[in-house]
Amino acid sequence: MKKFFQTRFIALCILTCAFLGVVTATATGVDTRSVSGATEIVVDGVTYTLYSHINYSSNGGVYAGASCSSSKGMPEGYMRVQAVLYDGRGNQVAWSDVVPNASYNKNANAITENVTKPGSYYSQAHADIYDPTTGKTRIIQGKKTPYFDVK
Repeated sequence: MKKFFQTRFIALCILTCAFLGVVTATATGVDTRSVSGATEIVVDGVTYTLYSHINYSSNGGVYAGASCSSSKGMPEGYMRVQAVLYDGRGNQVAWSDVVPNASYNKNANAITENVTKPGSYYSQAHADIYDPTTGKTRIIQGKKTPYFDVK
């Protein structure tokens, strides 16, 4: 019986060490996604919040994302969002279509194509917000994400 518990104890120690190694490797590994701080604007009493995203893809490249939300549902097209991926020199290298919100939806999201060319990249979202009181569109720019490197 003593041998049984010794074997179980050793196995438990090995599993615990293996688990701690995995947790440490994951915690010190490369982040696979980064989101910028929020950019907010109030138009006609509605608060709009815009975020820029940058993500590593499973094949080693990066792609940009953009998400915009409103504090209440808006008619279709009142909020349009676009994701743009820039290289380290500030040149646009990938961009999404301009994506409108669906009818009375509070969110609009867009992503770019994946870029695998080696280099440093960041993302910056853009949004167009229609102001029904003036009949004009207000353009807002999201905050830049941190740089992600493609090797």
